[in-house]
Amino acid sequence: TTVIPFYLYATTEGSSRLVDTLFLSCGSGNTEDFESGNFSSLPWTQNSNPWEITGNAYDGDFCARSKTRLNGQQESRLNITWNSPNTDSISFYYKVSSEEGYDLFRFYIDGMERLSASGEVDWTRACYPISAGTHIISFSYAKDRYAESGSDCAWIDNISLPFSGDICHFMIDEVCKDTPYEFGE
Repeated sequence: TTVIPFYLYATTEGSSRLVDTLFLSCGSGNTEDFESGNFSSLPWTQNSNPWEITGNAYDGDFCARSKTRLNGQQESRLNITWNSPNTDSISFYYKVSSEEGYDLFRFYIDGMERLSASGEVDWTRACYPISAGTHIISFSYAKDRYAESGSDCAWIDNISLPFSGDICHFMIDEVCKDTPYEFGE
């Protein structure tokens, strides 16, 4: 949810003063931290080798981890279709423990690879711009057909998705002009 400050001013005899600040929430929830303990808070889809909720989180108690013990040339993929009315960005934290250069964690926007990582990578933040519109966002861990190394998986946490919802427009209004108005008690 995006929070927008709304400043309420009172104008008397040519001078203005701030009376209060209200905070308006707009858009849908756009952070996934997996603290629900499942994938139900957002419309995630998965392939036949689903990601799992586990500990070892970047922040909090839970994060998502690719399926472990994949066979050669298998992939564990987590997707979400997301619509944003304006250009924004996506950020997330990831961690990898795999065979260097072969078993890969990848991040895609609309099928285009934006990130590829392997080996022993501790929690790292990634951030990518996303244009306005509907996009398919994917997190993948794929094995080659040979050796195993490390935990042989990837973890993700604290995904900040682009703004989703209606863009609000505000205007200056003179609804209380020349009329007594009492705010609060």
